[in-house]
Amino acid sequence: MSSLYTSPQSIPLTPGSSAQFTLTSPTSGLATTVFTPAISGQVSFAQLSGDNTVQLWSVTALADAFATTPVAITNSTAGEVGFLNVTIAPAVSNVPGGYTSLSLIQMVRGRTNEPNLPTNANIIMYANDVVEDVQLELGSIRLVGTYPTGSGQTLQSLTADVQEVISCSWSTGPLTQQGVIVYPMFQYDQGSYMDLAAGFPAVGFGPPQNYTVYQDTANVQILQMYPAAQVGQLNVYYYGRPTLWTLNNNGGNGIASNLDTAFQSAVILGTIISVLDERGRSDEGERIWTPRYEKAIERLRSASVRRTAPKSGQVRDVVGRGYPAQWLSR
Repeated sequence: MSSLYTSPQSIPLTPGSSAQFTLTSPTSGLATTVFTPAISGQVSFAQLSGDNTVQLWSVTALADAFATTPVAITNSTAGEVGFLNVTIAPAVSNVPGGYTSLSLIQMVRGRTNEPNLPTNANIIMYANDVVEDVQLELGSIRLVGTYPTGSGQTLQSLTADVQEVISCSWSTGPLTQQGVIVYPMFQYDQGSYMDLAAGFPAVGFGPPQNYTVYQDTANVQILQMYPAAQVGQLNVYYYGRPTLWTLNNNGGNGIASNLDTAFQSAVILGTIISVLDERGRSDEGERIWTPRYEKAIERLRSASVRRTAPKSGQVRDVVGRGYPAQWLSR
């Protein structure tokens, strides 16, 4: 059996880009050449010039995805075969906000030396599992949401990204305006809250001093205030739900995680462990990558405490008259 020759045999591409290669047949049988990529829909081929012995071809990346795609080249008439490897990598592997979906996949494949399996979709699935674990463990997304309140208001629906309320305050207006008075609020469990506000006695309106959080039948988180609020603003400090990585329908970049880059790096380490486990290399994951992942988590936990520890000028606790002890650390 004769062989078809390609030069070069490995071609790196970025999404939408093209490259040229030469295909040579020792039997002048190139007229019936067929290209069969191992991953369909990734690349296309076009003949640029040449005869049945030597031809110049181009290959174009169709998908915005990272993969090494082996391509089988056959000539059914002469019985010749050849092979070509095409790699499609993200045009931008790292962005200021962290890793895109495809650059995440590239990092995991590169570190595990698994160019084709698991699928991109499975890698994203593993990464999102680790995102949830990291966020629940460390509470890395800390945000503030503001809600205008009206006179006599006792209930406030929270936005869907609120995972867990850290603390609340109520103010007579936006916090950035001069002269605005801010009142702290104290959280109660539902039983204690209902005992406190039993029957909602006639105590007048606000400022609200106490609150509880529950979930209604539509799975919406509700914050209930007591006493009822006046015209002003409810300020909710909370752990936000993480945004998960996604892929577009064609396998291209979808949504990236909103974790900061340090936490994303920890997610990559956790994803590597999952990929190695799927590929039957769990011993390697346990020996090499699990200690790195655990060390990264511990380092991030320590850094979170340092960033949220009381510092000079920080607002004091209005009840204890002292600085709160690591008020945002878990």
